[in-house]
Amino acid sequence: VNENDTTSDEELRYGDNDTLSALVSIAVAANQLILLTDIDKLYSSDPKTNSQAIPITDVHHPIQLKSLETGSNTNGDWGTGGIKTKLSAARIATESGITVHLADGRNAEILGEILNGSRGGTVFHPHPEPVGNKKSWLAHAIHPVGALELDEGASDAIQNKGASLLMVGIKNVEGNFVANQPVRVLNFKKQEIARGICSISSDALRISLKSPLSSNKSPLVIHRDVLVLTNNLVS
Repeated sequence: VNENDTTSDEELRYGDNDTLSALVSIAVAANQLILLTDIDKLYSSDPKTNSQAIPITDVHHPIQLKSLETGSNTNGDWGTGGIKTKLSAARIATESGITVHLADGRNAEILGEILNGSRGGTVFHPHPEPVGNKKSWLAHAIHPVGALELDEGASDAIQNKGASLLMVGIKNVEGNFVANQPVRVLNFKKQEIARGICSISSDALRISLKSPLSSNKSPLVIHRDVLVLTNNLVS
């Protein structure tokens, strides 16, 4: 699978093949993802220019992975395709419970060895609380076409109480979209806290904001099953 083979429009492009590989691994419910590069393992910095670079054989926790990903922004993109994109792909895949191997693609035997139970030079271990394939797809693969700004009460209910999003909690609507399209969910400070599939069009939402219903039952806007908390992911 190679993004260069994409013949459809811009919404199906993800920017690099490492990210695409992580999304494909989620889509097919893979157990493991192998990322090949031109180094034997992950290092604290580019081993080609820094003889003091420390080898990293295992990454166990998402916070550790986040720290490495942040460091790649300042230390430059080293390795084939850039180590930054591989760390990002590892984060996306491990969030769904997938083990990721970073391995030396110059070694002709490496794929066979890993498939026979060996390991890559660096192994990124699965997130201790995987978000699940569907919600990971919502968080990383689908491009939002609008945004919903919430009040403080709705923001708290979404983040801390496992609630679905109801019409009563919405303050503002951004963008134009039809029903069943993906949107960003913003808290009362306009910070993204979630993404989800909106069951009501932007036009209908704006009409409801201008003329609230007299009924005590507020319409369901995003069901919890198609809502993922993005601020809980280490991204």
